[in-house]
Amino acid sequence: MRVSKASEERRQEILDAAMRVFYDKGYEKASISDIALKIGVAQGLIYRYFKSKEALFAGALDYYAGCLAEEMGREIRNDKTALREKILNAPSFYHIEDDDSYYYKLLSGPDSKGIYQQLSLRVAERLVPVVRDAIAADMEKGRLNCVEDPETVAAFCVYGQLGVLFREDLSGSQKVERIRKFVSEQIR
Repeated sequence: MRVSKASEERRQEILDAAMRVFYDKGYEKASISDIALKIGVAQGLIYRYFKSKEALFAGALDYYAGCLAEEMGREIRNDKTALREKILNAPSFYHIEDDDSYYYKLLSGPDSKGIYQQLSLRVAERLVPVVRDAIAADMEKGRLNCVEDPETVAAFCVYGQLGVLFREDLSGSQKVERIRKFVSEQIR
């Protein structure tokens, strides 16, 4: 007999199982019944949480984007250091992703360019308010005085990185180095 689980715990179990199944079978070949079988529940239970396979995948992307943004934002939220140092010290995608995670394996595979771009946009969306607040805090403390509009600067700093992140001719460390150098030179 299956034990009842808390709603969030069950939702997370479904997301994790879905990513394993999507990775093992490929998104197109995977089905809700495969995911249900993986965790030993009825298909109807999965549909209670997610209306479709597409919604389930979107939920997994949102979850992973939230995890990455939280980790990346931790250093940026640190009130003790100036924004420039935060940028130089903040972890990047490449430093915090777990190579053994099914989320990472699926979203960074050779055929996942479009998915990776969606993920990057979702992470950026979550990071803009964090960076905006860090800019505003530095302005209040007198550590930053070259900014008139923290929201626009934050959006530019975060979304502006995507062009570099999406380049295929650079390694992950080269991308991070170029982004950090550029942004840290702009914010003094």
